[in-house]
Amino acid sequence: MIIYLFFSSMVRRLEVEGVDTKGPEGVIQVEDHETRHSSDQTHCYHNSPLPQLTVNTDIIYGIQCQHKLKTNTTLYQNKWFEMSLKTRHSLLEYRFGDLLGKGTYGTVYKAFKKGNPEEVVAIKCVHKSSLSKQSIDDIINEISITKKVKNEFIVELKDFQWTESHIYLVFEFCSGGELAQLIRKNKRFSEPIVRHFLQQIATALKTLRSHSIAHMDLKPQNILISSKICGNCWRNVVLKIADFGFAQYLRSEDSATSLRGSPLYMAPEILLGTKYDASVDLWSV
Repeated sequence: MIIYLFFSSMVRRLEVEGVDTKGPEGVIQVEDHETRHSSDQTHCYHNSPLPQLTVNTDIIYGIQCQHKLKTNTTLYQNKWFEMSLKTRHSLLEYRFGDLLGKGTYGTVYKAFKKGNPEEVVAIKCVHKSSLSKQSIDDIINEISITKKVKNEFIVELKDFQWTESHIYLVFEFCSGGELAQLIRKNKRFSEPIVRHFLQQIATALKTLRSHSIAHMDLKPQNILISSKICGNCWRNVVLKIADFGFAQYLRSEDSATSLRGSPLYMAPEILLGTKYDASVDLWSV
């Protein structure tokens, strides 16, 4: 699907901000917020003011580390998550800047490290009151995976913080925006550029596969560009896969049947409700 968008002479209406989406083989009526549990940098449904940054680093969500994830890893059992919550740095060391986007459950802000304005990050602010149990699972899973997996083509999670009212995820800032925006602007790309982009995506997927991880929601809206593009310097463009809210551990001997992701980019076996493995990410590409 992503390859199709690269080469298409006209980018059809992408599933940005919950509008109806036209696929290459007809029309699929999709509202993205109905298939998501966590926010991203583009979807806008939940209006929220700049959050109050009163941080208590001893606070752990009311379940007190007794809740268990329905994945092959259990953060609360290995003490890593509990210790991480108690050793977080305060968000007060950041100065919040522009609003980058709003999602179903929160907002994303550009922020600067106080005393070092050259250190720029993107902070996702999620309201606990808007989260279901499954949504909390997805956020914890996203933290676990992005802290574990390190690759130059995967967005880095620098820090996270839980307070009584919010969950904050501090990511590296990608000033170039989304790949979806680039596709909409340029309409089509030459084969060398497409090859350059796909090599980066493939490298990131190889790293995920080495950890038995499937992204499950790979699409142009979830692929960021590390820096702004200057002229025709395509060789310097670096893509980074983001938003691991739907990701899950799927080893070679494992399979799943749950419906996860965005319909336009789902592999047929997911839509049909049959068993699938980590190779479903390849269909999205």
